[in-house]
Amino acid sequence: MEPSKQQVVGLSAPSSSVGISGSKWALLGLACFLLASIVAATHLGGLVNMTSIRLYGSAAFEAILGFLAISGFSIAYSYQSKPAGYLRRRAERILPTYWASIVYVLWASLVLGRVMPTVLILMLSLLFLNGLFTSVSVVGPAWTLSVEVWLYLLAPTLARFGGRVLIWGIWLSFAFFTFYSFLRSGYHLPYYSGTVAGIGLLALSFAWLSGWRVYASEANGAKRASRSLALCLMGSVLVRALVELASSVRHHSFAHFYEQLPELGWAVLVLAFVLWALLRRTVTLGLRAQSLFRYLGDISYPLYLSHYTTFELVRRFVPYHPVIVYIVAAIAVSCLMFVVFDRYTTKREKRTAAPIPIR
Repeated sequence: MEPSKQQVVGLSAPSSSVGISGSKWALLGLACFLLASIVAATHLGGLVNMTSIRLYGSAAFEAILGFLAISGFSIAYSYQSKPAGYLRRRAERILPTYWASIVYVLWASLVLGRVMPTVLILMLSLLFLNGLFTSVSVVGPAWTLSVEVWLYLLAPTLARFGGRVLIWGIWLSFAFFTFYSFLRSGYHLPYYSGTVAGIGLLALSFAWLSGWRVYASEANGAKRASRSLALCLMGSVLVRALVELASSVRHHSFAHFYEQLPELGWAVLVLAFVLWALLRRTVTLGLRAQSLFRYLGDISYPLYLSHYTTFELVRRFVPYHPVIVYIVAAIAVSCLMFVVFDRYTTKREKRTAAPIPIR
């Protein structure tokens, strides 16, 4: 095992995180970057005419579930390693980059001549109430961050009343996700980013809770927790496939379903990689690979939040913009945001050896 206080993926792993090596956290950092790039690709696919980009981005929803599972796992690590100051550490980790992303969106709206969000919408987004009282998020992809923040607040309760309460929460959430998936297809209800009343929180929390359970059950019931995570994540792809099949039957045409098979296969591969990264106990990476993967994990959060705004600016102001220009610009902005708004956190926590989880 690598030295226990080595900085990993925006967090430092103190000796209390038994059985989790620096290499594993680095691997999870790589997973976060790949998942963020998939979400970015689904937006890029609407700007460029490339089949490969559209296929890569077709697993965006599965990437979100992967994010949530990794987040739940790392939050369980953070809280159980050091409960004191947990909420302060979370705020210091997510707020500077999030606020910077909001400013970035507002500036881009001025430059591009877009309609500015109202003061009410801005305040709701700042307080992570988008998804509860409005379907509009100032930073489009941040609707999932609002889901996470409310789950962060649940951490002390989970630590105290885990066990059966956690299991019930996972399966009730998955049942609601399944119900809403079929309802959304049959009655053309909005995607989770366009919902209110906490529908996204209710429907997607199963992934986060399953990730939490995997870490919390390391000493007892680890196999059951791992199976539960696998069933939930792979079950979500099965639900997607059944919804597509039901739609094909309803429209008396299976051609569309057959066309979806490559995307369904890619979705399975994405979630299989997340499962492998989360459940693999022994991971050995060289120091250079660890350093690279940690950095990719560090910039995955600003990449997730800022990529769409960057794509819009590139499309408007860069005369010649092949795919590589979009990609380089998005990564460059992400690196800048990390250095300016987040690197101070990782440096300070490295000195104090206080755990800060991924994202």
